[in-house]
Amino acid sequence: VTTRLLLQAMVEGKVSPAVLSVNQRVRLLSRSDEEIRALATQLLGGAVSSDRLAVAKKYRPALDLPGDPKQGAETFRLVCAACHQARGEGNSVGPDITDVRNRSAEAILYDILDPNRGVEPQYTAYEIVTKDYRSLSGLLIAETADSITLQQAGNLRHTISRSEIAELRASALSLMPEGIEQAVSVQQMADLITYLKSE
Repeated sequence: VTTRLLLQAMVEGKVSPAVLSVNQRVRLLSRSDEEIRALATQLLGGAVSSDRLAVAKKYRPALDLPGDPKQGAETFRLVCAACHQARGEGNSVGPDITDVRNRSAEAILYDILDPNRGVEPQYTAYEIVTKDYRSLSGLLIAETADSITLQQAGNLRHTISRSEIAELRASALSLMPEGIEQAVSVQQMADLITYLKSE
């Protein structure tokens, strides 16, 4: 199913937007294809702000709020665990974030809200466009003369034959999308940071 057909099915009420993860929502809202972006905005709400500094300022009060680590663990499971591990829970698409407890709360906040500020090479996202116009993005985890394998959120793996590939490109962006603020309130951010920094 192409992205456009899926979004159209959601507009027509045949598929619930609830099936989309946070990462999928954010990626749809920031797609370069204007038609897809417009449909996603119609279904999911506003676009993702490109001014990450302004978003970080809006979320700065989270650093002063008391956080609940139990609620933070729930936010981690809902928003982060598809790609990150912490304390043995979650998936290992992105880096294990168990050790972020040693970072300042402010540094964690900026890492979450501006993931493209510093992308480690091993977490560079790759995008494949197939000859039948499907688009896939993920970490390039295996490559042979005949195929390429991408790993996506939730540890989903897709192996695509090179004969099906129209375009393969590395992105300068992190696989972690900008726009988590679409799904996490300031209080939830306080809870999440408290959880990540707790022993």
